[in-house]
Amino acid sequence: MLLLGGSAAAYGLSRIRFRMRALFYYLFVGGLTIPVHITLIPVYIVTRTIGLYDSLWALIGPFVAFNMPVTVFVLTSFMGDIPKSLEEAAYIDGANRFQVFWNVILPISRPAVTAVGIYNSVILWNEFIFPLVLINTTSRHPLTLALWNFQGEFSADVPAMMTALLLSMLPLLVGHNQFARLRRGGPRLRPVSPGIDPAFQKLNLDGGKSVAFRRHPGEFIVALHSPDKFTGSSVPRQNRRFVRVPLPDC
Repeated sequence: MLLLGGSAAAYGLSRIRFRMRALFYYLFVGGLTIPVHITLIPVYIVTRTIGLYDSLWALIGPFVAFNMPVTVFVLTSFMGDIPKSLEEAAYIDGANRFQVFWNVILPISRPAVTAVGIYNSVILWNEFIFPLVLINTTSRHPLTLALWNFQGEFSADVPAMMTALLLSMLPLLVGHNQFARLRRGGPRLRPVSPGIDPAFQKLNLDGGKSVAFRRHPGEFIVALHSPDKFTGSSVPRQNRRFVRVPLPDC
């Protein structure tokens, strides 16, 4: 909900021109200046009034509201730097505004969306004060309040607390390792394997495909490898196809 709503708002603020666009943007950014904890009493009163007190649903509103400003701020800055020509090309191909957002802008913004998602995950995973105020039943306590139960009034089970802290870190570490590659958008350059001509550099593309290239004065020489025969350790010369791409004079 946070990433989808934030990315949609950032797309509207960065790619669509309308009246009072700057006002809405500054309203979002202004949320970064509001201390979260001064809103505890109003949030508590509103939660009891609408009947969500002592339920996990009571945490959704504060979590989304107080993390939406940084999400919109980061994604608006990123989406604003995407070339307008990509959006215009999609319109020429018959795409509507939603299709441009979903199929063009959002995939290009994948590194920023992933970075914001990891940041928000860490912040929400470690949130303590809102669950303490809005949830009273012990069986509904999130992880942070469950860790607090290892501490008594006159003593603390330190070994059990350290073990629980270590276990609580594992989901975030696993999730970070799984989604770390999404932050690095675009192709990556790395040295070629020993079996390939060291004058070439390997360019990894999406979908498991790869090409090797080297640069000569005034041109690129690109070796295109067959994906089904390329093993990563060596490329037989008969499986290479060389293409000379001249560079324009600057």
